[in-house]
Formats: sequence, structure tokens, C-alpha cells
Amino acid sequence: MLVCAILVLASRCTGDEWIVFSTAKVRAMALGGAYFSAEDDLFSAQWNPASFGSPGRLRHRRIRIVLSPATTILALNALRTRNSSWNRDDRLSEREAIFSALWGVKAVSIEWRNWNLAFVNTDEPLRQRADGESAIGGWNGVTGHTYTLALAFKLAPEVTIGASVTREERSDGIAEQGWGGSFGILVRPSRYLNAGLTYVSRPEGLSELDEDLERIDRGTVNGGISVYPWTGMVLLLDLRNLDNSGSKFGSAEPHVGIEQTIRGIMSLRAGWHRVIESKGNVVTCGFGVKPFWRTAPSRRSGRQLDFVSYTFIWQQKGAGRWHMLAVNIPFDL
Repeated sequence: MLVCAILVLASRCTGDEWIVFSTAKVRAMALGGAYFSAEDDLFSAQWNPASFGSPGRLRHRRIRIVLSPATTILALNALRTRNSSWNRDDRLSEREAIFSALWGVKAVSIEWRNWNLAFVNTDEPLRQRADGESAIGGWNGVTGHTYTLALAFKLAPEVTIGASVTREERSDGIAEQGWGGSFGILVRPSRYLNAGLTYVSRPEGLSELDEDLERIDRGTVNGGISVYPWTGMVLLLDLRNLDNSGSKFGSAEPHVGIEQTIRGIMSLRAGWHRVIESKGNVVTCGFGVKPFWRTAPSRRSGRQLDFVSYTFIWQQKGAGRWHMLAVNIPFDL
């Protein structure tokens, strides 16, 4: 019922609003994009490859899998209603539609001893609504694919290093693709504090949500801190593009986020960042509902994936309102 209500509300978007079904970015965007020191169950590997998985040494091998039916269902619906191809505008082939439909597995991780290995598959149906058209009914295809292979090694219970390789593809209009990667470190000096630092190398020519919202320049160092003042609460601060003062996004753009988890079931989130070149503010808010069949693994917010999560993003200057939705089904083997 909750998912249906969100979809109905999103279908009434005005012409400058976007709806995004993203398995990996909904929580991060609700927190203002401040995610380089955040802990998450797999998806934070796309920001800092040292931040996913459980801290400390594991004596027994653990396999985690995340399924997400939303994009698979939408892909199958697009196939059912297509004219000559998956998209009405012929930008994506039937092969790509079938491929997306089969990728209901969004993430897989293997943790053992000091090693964490994860594969994250993110597909993002992303399309701006035309005037007079329903955002849901007018949806016509997956415009972005991101495949991330991340490896993390625990030097100590308080220190983890990691590296990732990323394949990014965009098919909205002109097809674009390329390889990227990152190197990161996450330090937990106390039970109340995290600090993360990541070098990010992204492929050129790919400009979707990354420039509008994530705002991570290519070939830069990005850092952040997370503070856990009490159970279920986290305060996050990121500084973007620390070593690139002449970049498009300017130097050290701040991103701020806050999250409070209530009884280990629901998380309330808000965030903010300021776009330097336009001098405009971006304000975000959202919520996440935790899997009712799992217990929270620790007092720290974020170590358990949402079952359903929603984020609203408002950009002060420019074409700027987004609705983001994710449905994830995590389980362990």
C-alpha cells in the first residue's frame, strides 16, 4: 500500500519533476549526498569502497543478496506495451530490456575474515515528464546502468581500505559508456565517529544525476565524517572535490545530512547542499522502512538496508524536483 501511494503521488508531478527508481541512491540523496563516511549494507560501496560490510573479523563466511522487483516489473511492463522496441523512441533494444528484466539481483556480497567482496548492479529508469503526461505512464525505459565490483580489506577493526571498478552506461539520447573506479579508506576512531576519504575516477561524458545531485567531479578526492550521538541517530558532513579548486563544481562543496531511526523500523532523513556555480540550495528529505523480518545488527543507523525508501529533492535554481523510490529485499545465506 505504501509503494502504491508513493507511485500515485509521483504520477501527479508537474512538468519540471523527475521520478527515479534507484536501488542504490535513495538513502544517499535523502542525506544530501553526504555518503563518503556512511555505513551501509552494500550500496555505499559506490561512494566509498571501504564502507560496506560489517566491521571486525568474521569467523564464518556470510553471503548477502539484495533483490529489487521494481525495475524488473517496469521493464516487463515496457516490453508488454512497446510498439517496435522496448522504448517508443527506439533508444533501447529488446535485448537490453530483457537483460534489465533478468537483473532482479541488485547486489551480492561475500564477507569472510578480513575481506569483503561485493557486486552492485544499479539500473535507473530516469525520464523527465513531458507536459500533460503521467510520470508513471510516460516512463519508457532504463536510461542508466552502473555495475560496481568492490573489494574491502580490514586492516584492523577500526580501519578498512577498499577499491572498486565501475562500468557506467547511459542510453538516454546518445549512448554513452565508460570505466571508472575509486580507492577509499574508512576509519572508526570511536563508536560515535566515522571518517572516510575516497579518490574517485569517473568516465567522461556521462552527465545525469551525477552532476545535478551527486556533484562528484572526475579525478578528485572527497571526504566526510559521520557522528553517532545516540542510538539510531547519525549526522553526516561531506566536502566534495577537495583537490580540484579549479573544477566545474568548485572546491570543497559541503553536503550535510541527518537521519533518525525509530525503533529500528523507520528512518527519517533530511539533507542539504549548496550548488556553488548557481549559488542555489538543494534541500532533500525522505524516509525508509526497514525489513520487518530482520533485526537491526547494531545501534548504528544505516547498517540495515531499507525495504522501501522514498526521497524528495528540491533544487532552488534550475529544473529541479525529483522523486526517488527504491524497493529492496535483502537476505543472508
